[in-house]
Amino acid sequence: MGEKNKKILKQNANKPQPKEIEFWHMARDVLVASMNKGQFPLAMAGIIFLLMIFKMPGADVSKLVFKIFGNLENGAFLGYILSGIAIPGWFIHARVQRRVINDEMKRVSEERNTAQKLSAGPDIKSSNKL
Repeated sequence: MGEKNKKILKQNANKPQPKEIEFWHMARDVLVASMNKGQFPLAMAGIIFLLMIFKMPGADVSKLVFKIFGNLENGAFLGYILSGIAIPGWFIHARVQRRVINDEMKRVSEERNTAQKLSAGPDIKSSNKL
């Protein structure tokens, strides 16, 4: 090995090597992110549901799946499906309404300021001075 290669290997030996991301590190990061975004209860409900499914015997899981599909065919889950549509719809509607109201408040404030300047004149001194 040349002197240059030995020098490069010695420099790289001092650098910390990147660690592989394992499943539990990923799970921890996902749960921390869900806490920060307010989605932790939903994440925990999903984890509990998956644990329940994994702990069930295989025959019971197949019975559960057939029962769920049977109820879907009968329309028994129609309420759940409609609520699954209504909740995102409400969220989107609330966001749009906040945006519309905010824009209207800005427009009314600008009109008020313009009307005040026209009626009182531009020589009004601020009361915020010390």
